[in-house]
Amino acid sequence: MQTVEGKVAVVTGAASGMGRAVARKAASEGMHVLAADVDEAGLADTVAGLENAQLMLTDVTSGEANEALAAAAVERFGGVHLVHLNAGVLTNGYTWENTEQDWRWVLDVNLWGVIHGVRSFIPRMLEQGEPAHLVVTASEGGLTPGPTYGPYATSKNAVVCLAETLSIELKMVEAPIGVSCLCPGPIATGIFESERNRPDSYVSTRGVASSDPNVAATYQSMAAAIRDGMDPAVVADLVFDAVRNEKFWIYTHADSKDRVAARSRAVLEELHPSEGVVGMDPTFAERNKAALEAD
Repeated sequence: MQTVEGKVAVVTGAASGMGRAVARKAASEGMHVLAADVDEAGLADTVAGLENAQLMLTDVTSGEANEALAAAAVERFGGVHLVHLNAGVLTNGYTWENTEQDWRWVLDVNLWGVIHGVRSFIPRMLEQGEPAHLVVTASEGGLTPGPTYGPYATSKNAVVCLAETLSIELKMVEAPIGVSCLCPGPIATGIFESERNRPDSYVSTRGVASSDPNVAATYQSMAAAIRDGMDPAVVADLVFDAVRNEKFWIYTHADSKDRVAARSRAVLEELHPSEGVVGMDPTFAERNKAALEAD
């Protein structure tokens, strides 16, 4: 989609981080923007000072809410041309430690939020028959194993496959709609503060951080990487470059492909999954290999 000025952009998860940066970038490009999130105060900060941006409280876990968001974009601005399905949350801990409500919350936001968005926006884009683009926020963790972040990694792996499938299907029907899959590494966002927006309907008796020392160390390491991560504004520039150049994959960090390559090698060479995780304690793989050989 070469021309964005005067077009309409909808961004979910727009109250902070990458969503806020993309929404503000869209406005700076002369687009009409509808910023969506469950955080009203954050949305107000996002659209503050932007004459061509509006906000809409939206719970992406609801199909009806996504329908209302898509309908509002058409009613307010006359159409929808760029949609960035970006809302995301995270829990940590061993996979078996996450409660049913932990799993439901992460999958409902990260995966069902994208599913609902695709089902609500793509038909309207097809009906318009104009050049348009849909961006989904996956993660580097959607292309590699995510130990101690099972629900998050599961949701993001599913989102990657959904985006790939959607892109192929749109090409099959010769639709003028591009798709991009954003797979960011560490970005300075509020993802590790996701609990602030957890609804009561997903209440969990388990804390965010596990008491296990290995899990706790991973949590602290990841939280520090996010805290010191890339400026979301840089990501917004990458997103718009991909939109203009019909680019599917969007990587933010140079070493992301190294991680993907390591995971692919482990799959193709039938290695233990731990050997496909770049940066993992090497003794972890050795211990698991020894255990497997002992069996």
